[in-house]
Amino acid sequence: MTAAAPAVSRTRKSAGAILIFAAVTFWLAWLFMPDAGTNDAARIQEVVREHRGSVFLSLIVQIISSVAFVPAVLLIARLPLAQAQRRVFVGGALLLIGAMGMCADAIFHLAAYSMTADGVAAENMHRSMMLLQTEGIRFLLPLLLSFLIGGIVLALGLQHAGLASPGPVMVFASAIATAGVGGITAAAMDAGRYAVVLLFLGLFALALVWLGVELMRPQQKPKLKPKRR
Repeated sequence: MTAAAPAVSRTRKSAGAILIFAAVTFWLAWLFMPDAGTNDAARIQEVVREHRGSVFLSLIVQIISSVAFVPAVLLIARLPLAQAQRRVFVGGALLLIGAMGMCADAIFHLAAYSMTADGVAAENMHRSMMLLQTEGIRFLLPLLLSFLIGGIVLALGLQHAGLASPGPVMVFASAIATAGVGGITAAAMDAGRYAVVLLFLGLFALALVWLGVELMRPQQKPKLKPKRR
């Protein structure tokens, strides 16, 4: 008779399911956002004014996603094997800092949405739009960078704890490679920037989804380091 697979705790199932939800809604938020990744204030005014419904839907989904990362990380931190891994704590903390940045970014989008309402003169809002979407975004960059680093560190910690395979880390690496190579190519060709941004964010979300799926499966046996003689 074959041995039965070890049961997966309710905490792990919940953590995995919420992490999947947070990752999927994260990518959907940027999919709904027209011309994601631009910081040209004039271009942003034009795009937001033409796609107000899509922008509003995007920012709502982005806020929901940012909030969802909180219970996901807290539940992961409760897992016995995860508690023994410092990288899980550090990665989770950085991911939550990044989620705060994502939520703040959504509020920036809400401000842009309000500035492009009917009856609001675009020329009167241009300076404020520059402050939010060009100059102000610099304050969010450390938070947004924490989101990327946190996901990678969390994946490494869960892998070391035997709760995940190397797959998510490899997807994170491919996302970084896509951003680097794709960004250089798009800049050289002066085209394709939007596709590169969506692909990068899609791969990042995919890595988090993969982590969530693996949390919902029976745990892997952690690799033991050979003892020194």
